Amino acid sequence: MASKGRLQPVSLSQMHESLLADPKVQARFWAKVNKAEGCWEWIAGRSARGYGTFRFGGANRLAHRVAYEMLRGPIPPSLTIDHLCRNRACANPAHMEPVTAQENVRRGLSGILRPKDVLWPSANRAKTHCPKNHPYDLLNTYRRPNGQRGCRKCKAEWMAAYHQANTMRSNHERNERKKRAKQHIHEAHGRKGAA
Repeated sequence: MASKGRLQPVSLSQMHESLLADPKVQARFWAKVNKAEGCWEWIAGRSARGYGTFRFGGANRLAHRVAYEMLRGPIPPSLTIDHLCRNRACANPAHMEPVTAQENVRRGLSGILRPKDVLWPSANRAKTHCPKNHPYDLLNTYRRPNGQRGCRKCKAEWMAAYHQANTMRSNHERNERKKRAKQHIHEAHGRKGAA
């Protein structure tokens, strides 16, 4: 049984036949679409990720998939819908293409549509410079063990700062040890005095 509020898959033939056969469902659906030139904006409820949602058959459905099936036909089970316009609320089937999930992710503007900590390969692959604006080129780029690109200049700057901080800490610790040793010697000989 479909849980209320969750987006549930539905049998393509069951949904497709019901939608095409029921003018009331179609009228209710299209009343929630602003068919302007270009994107057809979904003006009713949306998911947390910005996709239009349409309650049908006891469950919420993704509105762009419903629109595609109403006007173009069933979506093959192994495919998902890619918004070519990059507008998740668009219900215009002319702006959609059935593709594999992998292809949809590859094409996506993940770095723009998702938080920075969830960047996907397609967004990173398009970057030509590191966050400090050093170029990703043959001389300045290396591969980390996890396969991600790294900037050699940034790594060199980080290593220099790390070594400088550790050298300063080592010098400070060495000086503190010398002070303590002198104090210990003075105390052992019964003399008072600063180191």
